[in-house]
Amino acid sequence: MKKVTRKYIFLGSLVMGIITLLAFTFSDVEDLRINKSSVITSVQGLSTSDLTYEKLVKELTSNILIGRVVDKDLLNDTKEVYKVRVDEHVIGETNSNEILIYTGSANVLEIGEQYLFYLTEFSSPMYDKDFYVQHLEFILKINENGSVERLIDEYSKEYEPPFVDEKYNELSNLVLVTKQKFSKVKQKNMAKTNISLSDKNMVSNADHIVEIKVLSVEEINNGIAQVTYNLIEKHKNGNIDNSYPLLIPERLVEKGKEYLVFLTKNSTEGYKLLTKENSVILKGSSEYWEIVKDINKIN
Repeated sequence: MKKVTRKYIFLGSLVMGIITLLAFTFSDVEDLRINKSSVITSVQGLSTSDLTYEKLVKELTSNILIGRVVDKDLLNDTKEVYKVRVDEHVIGETNSNEILIYTGSANVLEIGEQYLFYLTEFSSPMYDKDFYVQHLEFILKINENGSVERLIDEYSKEYEPPFVDEKYNELSNLVLVTKQKFSKVKQKNMAKTNISLSDKNMVSNADHIVEIKVLSVEEINNGIAQVTYNLIEKHKNGNIDNSYPLLIPERLVEKGKEYLVFLTKNSTEGYKLLTKENSVILKGSSEYWEIVKDINKIN
């Protein structure tokens, strides 16, 4: 009888545990309501009134992860970003255990602190490094006791519990419910344009390959410049309107010099560099002559 009783007690406990887990998974997760800050202006003065957790995860981020800020770095030698060590992936994967995160502000993150990051992946031939963009309305710092707090004023470093339901202000519960509810949701990642191609593949993938002489270089933002130019030679297609400047990283070009340039074109962005590297080559360099040989072979 004692064995039978123990068996039923064990089964009863197991059933209750499953019921509790299901209740947490399928009922309480609907109550991920975000606290509305009582502060008039939030981080960067952004409005928080329309932000929901579901919208944040499903529409506004590509990656969610736990990481610690270890240092700072620069994009295009000008724009400050944070260097972050990845401790745990919650939604999505990164290609490295150390990533760069752009926030647009030098005040929102602190070196040495651990955060639950809500990120959008960004890769562009306009920047010398790939990076992620942190959603500024939802910066969550992780405390030593395992709780999370949301930054609501970057200057006074004021924080508040992010959720109305207190259990989601615990990191373990928030990570669990985020994985359970959203891990299978297809994220809307920003399109990657940092493709790595061999010289021959670059020739075949470029819409236009032209030689230009740089007339002026005017920086507009973050080390990116508007470049006016004269067309010198068309190696592939090349019927481009040179009355419009090209956007090229300032570090890659110099006024008065001539370059071989690989371009793509679409209806929304116009002409842009094909890749992050090797799309702008100084005329007369050893690399220039090698690629011209490949172009002539294909043509």
